[in-house]
Amino acid sequence: MARSDWSCAPRSSNERMHRAWERRHPYNFVCLVDVTTVLAIDNLRRAAVETLLEFGLWSDRDNLNEIEVVEVPDLEEHARRELNATLANPVRLAIRSGGAGDREVCAVAFTYRHLFFDGTSSTVFLRRTLIRANGEQPPLLQLGQFRRGRDFLMENGLWRVPGLLGRLVLDAAKMRSVYARGDGSESPECGSLFVDYRAGLLDRLRREGDRVGATVNDVLLARMARATLVVDSLRNEQRCDIAISMAVSLRNGIEPLDPGVCVAVCPVFLRRGADMLRSIQKQTNSAKQTRSYMKSLIGIGIGSRLWRDAKTGCRASNVYVPSLALTNMRVPAAAGDELIVRWRRVVAAGPMAPLLVTALTHSNRLEISLSWRKDLFSAQDLATMVSHICR
Repeated sequence: MARSDWSCAPRSSNERMHRAWERRHPYNFVCLVDVTTVLAIDNLRRAAVETLLEFGLWSDRDNLNEIEVVEVPDLEEHARRELNATLANPVRLAIRSGGAGDREVCAVAFTYRHLFFDGTSSTVFLRRTLIRANGEQPPLLQLGQFRRGRDFLMENGLWRVPGLLGRLVLDAAKMRSVYARGDGSESPECGSLFVDYRAGLLDRLRREGDRVGATVNDVLLARMARATLVVDSLRNEQRCDIAISMAVSLRNGIEPLDPGVCVAVCPVFLRRGADMLRSIQKQTNSAKQTRSYMKSLIGIGIGSRLWRDAKTGCRASNVYVPSLALTNMRVPAAAGDELIVRWRRVVAAGPMAPLLVTALTHSNRLEISLSWRKDLFSAQDLATMVSHICR
């Protein structure tokens, strides 16, 4: 198995962009879980290899030591380092040290390369690894076929192409007036923060959205937009338009990973002085009704093809350059949930967004984290963002 170079040709424009970005900086995300049983490192390593084999991302069952499982005293600090760490393999694991055997729960961190895992496939991988590490056998996994935007178009009617391309052209035109920090010459190193907040935030978000029929995602987007405009005014920026890239899971279930599995991404355009929440609700509802799945796959594909060589110091083209981004995932109940007490995630800001807010809902618990390009945001900027999101 070629672990460090992954010599096979990229299957999609998105993979090509991920590889180009990884030549400049790691593109990782980290999941932290508290589990109800104490796990042995050897069992965790063997379980990870077996699950990688199941996913088709490993070739040698006996070569266990290639998968790293380390002991660390602080998983949050470990996650911050991992966002800027190079991984030779698709995944690396860590377990909290320092008397874990005396606790009722054990804490584990899974670091993934975005080249191989998206948010939901990593969720499946994590659960199945924990089940195996606990000495049990997970249910049979059915892996769906690889999906590209053009595959979806062929199956759902090429007659939709003109409208789809028209919308993408309109989005590209709007992006040209959007304020986005940085030009690609700044350091890609990420900072990160797991957000602590006072109790009841999820209920407050729901109540705020219910007043106008908006979702929790919509409310989070509105709060992020208001914070961005406040931060920009503090920096004496006079730009009127901002764009927030929103990624949400469109899966109806977690297992099996059927052919329709993907994540929808769409830009939400906002202007200073607008009714933020109502404007966001209108745009997100429109995206849902027009199959944002297809639009996002092809839009990302076009943006990826227009990605300039990272060595030149240029950022992605204006097809997709948001001011900031939100990714939100609701993790439904599935096999292995009985082992998990708490689930958190932090995702690198990556090639497209200078700041990313990651929200994860599991067992009616909302977890929020931030990541950002260190050169582009001050401590005051970040404090403003957190206070607006969590008020």
